[in-house]
Parts: sequence; C-alpha cells; structure tokens
Amino acid sequence: MASSSRNDNEIEEIANNPDELEKDPTRQFIRFNKMVGIGTLKKVYEGLDTYNGHKIAWSKMEVGQIGKHGVNKCCEEAEMMKSLNHPNIVKCYTYWYDGINTINIITDLCSSGNLREYIHKHDLFRCPAAIKSWCRQILSALHYIHSQNIIHLDVNVDNIVVNGNSGTVKLADFGFAVYKEPSNVYSTYGGRPGCRAPEVLSYEYNHLADIYSFGMTVLQMMTYEKIYSECETLAKIVEAVQSGTWPDAMKLVYDLQLRQFIERCIKPASERPEASELLRHPSLATTDEGGERSQDNMPNPKAVINSQEQTIGSILFYSIL
Repeated sequence: MASSSRNDNEIEEIANNPDELEKDPTRQFIRFNKMVGIGTLKKVYEGLDTYNGHKIAWSKMEVGQIGKHGVNKCCEEAEMMKSLNHPNIVKCYTYWYDGINTINIITDLCSSGNLREYIHKHDLFRCPAAIKSWCRQILSALHYIHSQNIIHLDVNVDNIVVNGNSGTVKLADFGFAVYKEPSNVYSTYGGRPGCRAPEVLSYEYNHLADIYSFGMTVLQMMTYEKIYSECETLAKIVEAVQSGTWPDAMKLVYDLQLRQFIERCIKPASERPEASELLRHPSLATTDEGGERSQDNMPNPKAVINSQEQTIGSILFYSIL
C-alpha cells in the first residue's frame, strides 16, 4: 500500500508540473513542454498517461497544408493503429482533430529512435544475435497485421523503432498501409524505392509485398548500406527491382545463413514464404544457453496474436507525414 501511495503522489506531482501545457479532452493525457521530435508537419512532445503512470508521445500535426483529404488520411492511419494490439507495433491510444488546423495523436514514447539510428549509434550492423532478435519481433508484428488483413507497404529501418533498455523493436508508420482487397488490385502503393516489392509497382500485390520489404530491411541491418546505392537515379532503381536484379549490398552479407534467409524473402511473390513460416526458419533459432536455442522453442505467433497484454514501452510513433 505504501508503494502504491508513493506512486500516486509522484504522478500527482508530475501532473501538477508547471511545464504542463495541455490536457487531452478526457484529461487522461497531459503534454509537457519538452519536444522529442520534429518533422515537416509534425512536432512530438513528451507527455504522461495519468491513469497508468507512464510517459507517452504527444504528436501535434499542423494540417493547414494537406487539405481535407490529408486530414482524413491522417485520421484513418491513427484509427488503424488504434485498432492494433501487439507488443511489437507502436500503440496509438487516442487521437482527435481540433477542427481547425491540428491533429493530436497520443502514442507510445520512444527512447532510442529508429532502427537505422540505433544500429549506427551502437555499431550493430555486424551483430547477428541482435539482428535475429529484431527479425523475430518484426516478423511477429507482420504475422499479426496480415492476420488482421492489413498490408503495411513501408517496412524499412526508418519505420521500426527501438526501446534500447529492453531490446524491443516496434513497427511504426502506417501511412501507406491498406486493407487487403480480394482482387489484390489496388489504386495506390507506397514504400521506399529500394525496399518496395516489384509487384507493388504494377498495383497488383498482396501481403507478401511486406515480406520482400522485410528482406530488404534485414539487408539494411546487416550492411548499413543504402539499398541500390549503385543506381544513380530513381528510374534505374525501379528498373533493377522490376528485372529482379539484387542490390550490390547483398555481396556484403558475411553470414551465409542470413544471406540465404534474405534471398528467401526477396524471391518472386509466388515463391515468397509467409511471416509465420519465416519465424520457424533455422537461421532465426536461438539457444537457451547464451544465444542459440532449438527451433522448437521459437515463440508461437498465434499465441502473440491472442495475447491482449500491452507493453508499457517507451516507443515513439515516428510517422512524419
């Protein structure tokens, strides 16, 4: 009881902080005068969930330049993220539009930035154990969203964020995400040119487009190379992707198992495995003793999907729209 009382007092003290700037309409969340990120249209502040006692990210997006369609698109993205509940996906708790110029979005708070920054800062692009751990977590997230009939379409190291204290990574930025269509024909596509599956360019794709992007993301983790950096123009990147030419960065992958793993991910769509199958791949198996364990002990993706537990992590939704 004493511990609970002390915690309540600490929350009350923070909630009464003179640096507090505003509260959300429900008064559950408060925003502090501490900016932790900035983009073209968005500023991200640190805040607090006063009901649960953990910090959150409060994004304020100025929508004057994006029009009504842009406002609708931002709200659709926030609504999609709000519907998702998985420990490796950035959680959106709530959002609202003030009807004038600002969309407010409350999400997990990130302490360690995106995966590109984290790998570079800690020189981890030649660390197979860490990369395999991240792969398992990302694949678990992809397996989950695919079971929810969602295609992310923009999987890359910039859209995966990190909690360095726990080693947890989370999939973020659903700005290009779409719901699956029975026809597999779409009117839009998204993603980075080097990570975009070739079939996406023809507007005819399915959820396995995310597996291709995931494979290219693993390649980025392993080499820290910009995918298709050897191509001088965007047109040449598109030509290479459509022709099935692998990027030169593949030659830099020193781990044979991981190279073969990447190759499986970037096969033609008809030959690409599901996320659940990749989770059982031998190259991702770990041991109970110091790193590697048997494949039989791999986490069951269905168990993750059924779990309703929410990780109170410090992860930031870094979608810069």
